[in-house]
Amino acid sequence: MINYTKLDSYINQRYKEKKLFEGLFKDLSKKEIPTISPLQQHSGFNPLKHPKFGKLEAKLEKAHTKSDGFVEKLLYYINLKKMTNAQVYNKAGIKPDCFSKIISGKTKRAEKNTVISLIFALQLNLEEAEDLLESAQYALLDDNKSDIIIRFCLENSTPKDYCTIDDVNKALAAYNVPLIGGVN
Repeated sequence: MINYTKLDSYINQRYKEKKLFEGLFKDLSKKEIPTISPLQQHSGFNPLKHPKFGKLEAKLEKAHTKSDGFVEKLLYYINLKKMTNAQVYNKAGIKPDCFSKIISGKTKRAEKNTVISLIFALQLNLEEAEDLLESAQYALLDDNKSDIIIRFCLENSTPKDYCTIDDVNKALAAYNVPLIGGVN
């Protein structure tokens, strides 16, 4: 199912891109950072209104008021995919009591591997997967080989030929990184 030649190339490309970006930001400390004068500091001036900060205040407000939590997103995707809770936790390799704690909110924060297992159990596309991960305060990172492999599997899955958790775990094992599924 997984083309390991393409996966090798994908991993190598991601690492190359990361090194390119690291070089671009190497001289960041030499750049001028917007400052606020002492007069502005004591005059009640709001630094977020400073022109060099742009629309930062609006972005912070939007991030602060995000209302969709992980449980709500998870339930949304379960309903969207027309699956039962039992189908999801069985496909994800999660024990029913662990899944129940997640759904009821008794678990403060689901583990990243658990969220990823749920993503593959629900057969989410990359955009949906990133949405669910973000709601759980996670992301797929380009400096993490596991995340790169998982992103590759998501990008190369189609509704007719979707990567299973077993497929993903075979790819992860081939690169000697931690497996997903059955995480409690």
